[in-house]
Amino acid sequence: MSNSIQDMPEYLSTQHLIQLGIYPSIDAAYQARIQGYSPPYIKLRHKILYQKQAVIEFLDQRMRHKNNDSVNPHHANSCSEEK
Repeated sequence: MSNSIQDMPEYLSTQHLIQLGIYPSIDAAYQARIQGYSPPYIKLRHKILYQKQAVIEFLDQRMRHKNNDSVNPHHANSCSEEK
């Protein structure tokens, strides 16, 4: 398996997120989902899937938050145009 998200399938499993280093374990991923701080996911019976683009956006948002860059200039412009 690859460690690059770009080389992974369109829909990722919890194991993929563990392999990418997003979560250390299945239990940690489960806790993140029930507490509301995971990427958006799809539940099909007993299987959890994450759309790759949603995971990329989730990581991008977390990186900006960690860097204390709370305002995305592109987002700020689009919000002001909506009013």
